[in-house]
Amino acid sequence: MSSNETTAKPRYVTLPWGRAQVIDEVTFESAGDDGRPVCVGVAHLRDADGAELVRFFYRSNGYTVRGPLTLRAADRLGLKAALAQSPALRKLVRELV
Repeated sequence: MSSNETTAKPRYVTLPWGRAQVIDEVTFESAGDDGRPVCVGVAHLRDADGAELVRFFYRSNGYTVRGPLTLRAADRLGLKAALAQSPALRKLVRELV
């Protein structure tokens, strides 16, 4: 299941060096090795200086988890499908390759 979250009210996330506004975000539902649901996503952020940021993340039990994000084959396919919903975010991620 994929979602493209867009809200009228600005949403912010906390980064180690400050806050950033969530411009766009796509997610999909996956499962950990133990079967617990995990939300995997990528977000387009903008910091206070206007810098564009790309954040890969996962959420477990409603909390965004800091740490490594490891994507299995099915997770990569899910993320690819989720990114298809956001051309602007997909363009930012393409800059990585």
